[in-house]
Amino acid sequence: MNAEKITRLEVINHAKNNKPIGRILTLYKELGDFDFLDVDIQDEGRTLKIFLSSKKEELFCQKTISNLKKKKL
Repeated sequence: MNAEKITRLEVINHAKNNKPIGRILTLYKELGDFDFLDVDIQDEGRTLKIFLSSKKEELFCQKTISNLKKKKL
């Protein structure tokens, strides 16, 4: 997956839980909701983390910063 191409992030709930059904979050790069996006799978494949930032330096974890350096971003 090329995270550089992503300009919209949506979270859609179809699960039976106490959260609203349907779109519960939509963010747009063009509207300034985020500038950088990175995705990481953690906890032996059980956790999907999405990191959004307005600046590269503000990314939350060192692994993500390392991933950006590998991708030369």
